[in-house]
Amino acid sequence: MVKHNNTTESGHFRKRWQKNVRTSFNKPSKKLKRRIIRGQKQKNTFAQLRPIVRCPTKIHNLKVKFGRGFSRNEIKNAGLNKLQISKFKIIFDKKKRSSENRVTSIKQLKVASNFMDKISLNRKMNENIKEKFGKSYWRWRSI
Repeated sequence: MVKHNNTTESGHFRKRWQKNVRTSFNKPSKKLKRRIIRGQKQKNTFAQLRPIVRCPTKIHNLKVKFGRGFSRNEIKNAGLNKLQISKFKIIFDKKKRSSENRVTSIKQLKVASNFMDKISLNRKMNENIKEKFGKSYWRWRSI
């Protein structure tokens, strides 16, 4: 056992030193990868429809944020079914029972369903035009 400020008897310090050295040459690439994944997550969340809710306490009641999901009653009152929910990427919350914000969330669902119906109608119209005129119509349209 070495005591005080004396030299070590025999320094065998070169044994497998590569194992003990940690390098971080992959930090920039990992940073980029995290950034890309974060962006993909954001795209996915913005594609989904969530209810707009307020914080419960008096102090934070002015703050408006996205809720967890729509309740069964809200979806039913908006006139939507299970197929439409999955088609429009509307998030459904099984646990939600209290519907304090029911009026606003029902309005939100109705506006979204009208918008999605218009989009689906446009797609059907585009498919019909494609069938009638073929590729030549789309070439002319893009010019």
